[in-house]
Amino acid sequence: MADKTPVQIITDQIPADAICERFGVKDRSIRLARERGVFPASWYRGIKLLCAEHGVEFTDEAFNWKDDIEVSAVAS
Repeated sequence: MADKTPVQIITDQIPADAICERFGVKDRSIRLARERGVFPASWYRGIKLLCAEHGVEFTDEAFNWKDDIEVSAVAS
């Protein structure tokens, strides 16, 4: 059995109903996040709060972030 992704660990411990209510989504959105291995970045704050409420370890690695911008371009 392969190691679980952070999304799978989080969704195993937080009830699907709580996630659906927080974001106004259906169960299929949670299943899609589990399949992809990442939550939408827009869920960051809500998942962080849910993790705190349910005593679940939180990690930034559970989110679908845009690629980092090259540092030299930002410094210009």
